[in-house]
Amino acid sequence: MTSPADFRDQTNWFGGYYELAMEIGSSDDARIQAVLSALWSAADIHGCFGRTDREPEEQDPVPCTVGSLTEFGHLHGQVRLPTGHLVVCGCVAIRGGDESSDWLDFYVPVGALDQAGLA
Repeated sequence: MTSPADFRDQTNWFGGYYELAMEIGSSDDARIQAVLSALWSAADIHGCFGRTDREPEEQDPVPCTVGSLTEFGHLHGQVRLPTGHLVVCGCVAIRGGDESSDWLDFYVPVGALDQAGLA
């Protein structure tokens, strides 16, 4: 039986996302890092990984940094919902460059919520 917290079960990552998109402001790695660190801590996200084709115990964690976001494109972890279900989650930075704002987007995939019986 699959779990909504399984990285390798790609159905957990499908079906759209519930997102929290935060506008950071002008392009500034220090600002994004501060929000990323606060988000990971406040949400009590378990782990920080660069891949979804391996389970967390099958890969080395990556630093929860702007550098890791740049290298992997997304950071992934597991978050416990208020219902008690542990589900996969992720985060991506949308860099606006000099002309527009940077954003940090935290998401929980609908596929994982469906597996948990919440969608």
